[in-house]
Amino acid sequence: LLDQLHGILPYMLAIASSSFIYVALADLIPQLQKRLSSRETAAQIVWLVSGMALVSGASMLAHASSLH
Repeated sequence: LLDQLHGILPYMLAIASSSFIYVALADLIPQLQKRLSSRETAAQIVWLVSGMALVSGASMLAHASSLH
């Protein structure tokens, strides 16, 4: 089974670890538990997706440069 999931395993581990970090921080920072307006939620989602795209792009560039 792990052989079939080998390609997506790093992504699954990243999601699991980031979820764990969020839960830990939510207990430490009470402001994370307050309700946000839809505009604030949308802004957070945009920043989250932007961060994911930045990390993904940096990872692709790092892998592309290591192939040369």
